[in-house]
Amino acid sequence: MTTRYTARIDPDAIVALDVHAHIEADDHGRFSLDRQLMDASATYFRAGQNRTPTIDQIAAYYRERSMVAVVFTVDAMTATGHAPLSSEQIAEQAADYADVLIPFGSVDPLRRGSAVEQARRLVVEYGVRGFKFHPSLQGFARATAHTTRSGRRWRSWRLSRCSTQDRPASVPEYPAGDGLGCPTPTRSCLTTSPPTSLA
Repeated sequence: MTTRYTARIDPDAIVALDVHAHIEADDHGRFSLDRQLMDASATYFRAGQNRTPTIDQIAAYYRERSMVAVVFTVDAMTATGHAPLSSEQIAEQAADYADVLIPFGSVDPLRRGSAVEQARRLVVEYGVRGFKFHPSLQGFARATAHTTRSGRRWRSWRLSRCSTQDRPASVPEYPAGDGLGCPTPTRSCLTTSPPTSLA
């Protein structure tokens, strides 16, 4: 049976919201990135502390500080060949700490239709509150906004894969979030979608 996340955050009891907390390992000892990428990111970010805390440890860390964290992983299976951590499992575990954690999902945008289907399931069945995208890791270009004839605004991702010469090859576009109404922060400079309610 699926445990669905429902926020229990008291806005008056928190002092800050961390909107960028990566889940780097699961309960089975699997990592979000392969060893080479984990080592490179540890060097780049000068990580000296535990790089792979559990959800329990993350929740305790933020609770002790009267903070809330948005937690997620990045599904980059197509681009990296590395199996992702489960966004479903992260959402279910975050439900146990719904007073301090907000789960965001991650889907591999290069899987197109199945990614949209997974995104819908993560929102409807698991209660994720948004989605995290990382273009350089997931292998696609920035999002663009479109306006339909009726004036409705929507986003689509211009997806591209890089060849060995780093030349992008086009992949069809599809609407991001497919009308799910969720924020979708994109790690590429400081590009994010407009904020919506998280709690």
